[in-house]
Amino acid sequence: MPTSLAARRPGARRGKGGVSLIRTPRTLPRVLSPAEVDALRKALRTHRDRAMVDAMVFGGLRRCEVLGLRLDDVNVGERRVFVAEGKGGRQRIVPVSGRFFTSLGDYMDHERPTSSRAKQLFVVLKGPRRGEPLSASGLDEILDGARARAGLKRATCHQLRHTCSPACTKQG
Repeated sequence: MPTSLAARRPGARRGKGGVSLIRTPRTLPRVLSPAEVDALRKALRTHRDRAMVDAMVFGGLRRCEVLGLRLDDVNVGERRVFVAEGKGGRQRIVPVSGRFFTSLGDYMDHERPTSSRAKQLFVVLKGPRRGEPLSASGLDEILDGARARAGLKRATCHQLRHTCSPACTKQG
């Protein structure tokens, strides 16, 4: 007896033994404990790196959203950031903990090259690309090094984002 179309793999031809659709249960993403977050933050070497990690942990921002933040997207007075290019091209306004804004202020005051013409908030600090927007691979490299120095087995940008809870975004 032929399998119903609903249970067949899309695109499978009728009568040719289409593969049944078996859904695997979704697992919740692993989150970091407060101790792991503290260890990771201590292992970061710059204010910029701390601000980027804080945006993920205390605002729930995705890696691409952090890298896409522009100077004009930050509203310090309201403790919010505007995400112009979120997942699926969606825009949103995100409340973020004061800890992020403290880290961001330190980065802006002490590290961000004043000569940078980049509209992006987070830029390369050294070398020939100094002042140019930081890349995704650059952020991954920063996180890989900090994770190793902190002695953590795993700490990805995605896990940092999911570590964020509503309590994270409150003032503090």
